[in-house]
Amino acid sequence: MNWQDIKRRWPELHSEVRRRWEHLSDVEIQLAGGDRERLVERIKTAYGISREEARRQVERWGRELHPPS
Repeated sequence: MNWQDIKRRWPELHSEVRRRWEHLSDVEIQLAGGDRERLVERIKTAYGISREEARRQVERWGRELHPPS
């Protein structure tokens, strides 16, 4: 799924983000607001990983998402 669709659907994807990155709080997910770089930064901080690894995880997650039916 492209990132514009993810951003548009962010409220309904909240639970999927929470399942994927359990260390992120609901507030952190909400504050990311569908912004890819904000999400990358929050994952990087929460998991103590590099920005590159967080970015890879976010990109992989985006590719795995299915478009709405």
